[in-house]
Amino acid sequence: MIKAVVKQIGEHSMDAKDEMIILFGEKVTDELEKFSVIQKIETDGPFNLEVGGTILFDEQEYHIVKIGSVANRHLDSMGHVSLMFKNPEGMDELSNAIYLEPYTFPTINEGTVITYR
Repeated sequence: MIKAVVKQIGEHSMDAKDEMIILFGEKVTDELEKFSVIQKIETDGPFNLEVGGTILFDEQEYHIVKIGSVANRHLDSMGHVSLMFKNPEGMDELSNAIYLEPYTFPTINEGTVITYR
């Protein structure tokens, strides 16, 4: 289990109609910061997320239904991943995405704890 805390929410990062949240670690460029949710990863250890795992935003639980080929590696190296809140069937898979259900946008604020398991 890996925990992170939301440190900052970019002004253009939380649009539910996009059905996506872009997460970055604290070493993000100024331009990407506007479109990203910045997380501080507080638990050491490699990410090893897989289909059937869960991601929690405080108490809001989401299940991993599909995971891109580089998602774990990018989370390890830069705290970066795209979280998709829509059905992945028939879509081109993004290599750095994690597809989650339910397909509803979570409530995220500064200080939200993200738990990866």
